Amino acid sequence: MPAIPVIESPALQQHLGATVTISGHGYTGDWIDVVWSDAPDTVLGRVQVQANRTWSMPLAIERPAGPHSLIVQQECDGYSSGWSATHEVLLLSAAPTFTTPEAGHWFAGTAFFEGTGESGKNVEVSHWFDARQVIVPDLAVADGTWAGSPREPLTPGPHWVKARQAGSDWGESPRFDLAQDL
Repeated sequence: MPAIPVIESPALQQHLGATVTISGHGYTGDWIDVVWSDAPDTVLGRVQVQANRTWSMPLAIERPAGPHSLIVQQECDGYSSGWSATHEVLLLSAAPTFTTPEAGHWFAGTAFFEGTGESGKNVEVSHWFDARQVIVPDLAVADGTWAGSPREPLTPGPHWVKARQAGSDWGESPRFDLAQDL
């Protein structure tokens, strides 16, 4: 009977986005099955252990945000190892996005931000280099969209900002560039 394989990556409690590569150790030539612990009959993927005793498998994640657990088993010649202990991970919501303004837009007055996010959550817009410098706090996401302006105009010159979504372990948008006219 094969030994129970080990998941090495992602790390326990690691935050995961829409894709991940799961990897670990096993016995050369054996096969590894990867499943969610609450759905062991639905194999997410199957991969063969390589000569260096490692295995690796990319996985697209299609589950809601929150805590989930992976388990794996090893198979050789029709014999299975049994399932591993649960390997807990935290799936993040999709990061919020900007739809307005266009990247690189110059503002003569007060900036206006719009974007998409997960309904029922809140989004805040902050400086990219320091999330503690919040530009627009607590924008409610309704019907998948959010919108708002800073209470005061931004300082003149270029700015890099990002949107962060609460309740999703603070999923962050990519950096977004805009500028305030002098």
